[in-house]
Parts: sequence; C-alpha cells; structure tokens
Amino acid sequence: MDPFVPHATVRRPRRGNSDAQKRSSKHRKRGSTNEKSPAWAKGVKKDDLELLCPDGSRKPITEYESCNLAVVPAHAVVTTPNRKDIVVRVLKKQQEQFGRNVGLNPPFQMFVSEERKDQLFKDSTQCLTEVKENTMNEYLGKPYSDAIENLNKCGKSVTRVGSKSPRFHLRQNSCTL
Repeated sequence: MDPFVPHATVRRPRRGNSDAQKRSSKHRKRGSTNEKSPAWAKGVKKDDLELLCPDGSRKPITEYESCNLAVVPAHAVVTTPNRKDIVVRVLKKQQEQFGRNVGLNPPFQMFVSEERKDQLFKDSTQCLTEVKENTMNEYLGKPYSDAIENLNKCGKSVTRVGSKSPRFHLRQNSCTL
C-alpha cells in the first residue's frame, strides 16, 4: 500500500448540503455505506458526491487522482517536541503488548476495532514506525502545506490548522515486526 495517498474535498450536491467533507481515497473507492460508515454518509451513493478541485472545477469522485488537494504521507501521531520521548516510549510499549503480533486472543488490540471502525488507529494499520523528527510542513510536503495555508486564509472563523508547529514522531505503517 502506498504510504502517500491523495486527499480531496467532496461535496454532496444532490442532497442540498453544501458542506464539504475531506475524505481519503480509501473512502472514495469504497463508494458505499455500511454499518461502520460515519453518520453523514448513511445512505449516500457514489453519484451523490463530487470532488471540488483546487482549480475551481468539479469532477466525479472516480477522478480523485487528477482532482485532489495534495498527496500526503500516512497518518501520524503528533505531539509537541517536549513530549516526543515519552509519547514514542509509551506507544512502542503498548504496541509490544497490544500490536499485531501478540498471540492468540489478546484482551485488547490496538489496530483492530470490534464494534466500530478505526477506533484508536486505522484497522488497516500493521504497526507504528518512528520517523525522524520534522515539522508538519516537512512531513506533509509543500503542496499540502500550501493547501492548508490557503484554507487558513479563508477567514477568522476558520480554526488555524497546524498551529504551534507540532512535530510528527510516529506514523501508521504497513509492515510486520
């Protein structure tokens, strides 16, 4: 699985709802709803959605590769620099006890959600991997950082995304230990 996936803005035009939803390509490809779908997606069909492209155009959700905000790396655990060591240490210890390779019938699994989807981490996560310390902009890349900056220019009612320079220390990864 590619650790870099396109993220796009999706609009539900046929329901009279102009609220945009940011969704990963995994959700767009699925294109249907089930019992684990978020409340806003219940009963929504592929044809109810369209992508809002950065150039102002609109495209069907099947065209997410050419109409997206940016390609971004895998999800990450974010913390302030002064808490990095403790967060990494705790998550590594928890992964040893409750990760993918803990034997049969563990009391808890970090990467498996029984009743709901993606409760703690994505259910598709295989393990957490420590990454070199870097800033949000370095980790996400310039196109995505620029998109976030443009969103922040929309007005004072928008909460600033990525303020206080968080650092990325662990990421969800498809690997085996």
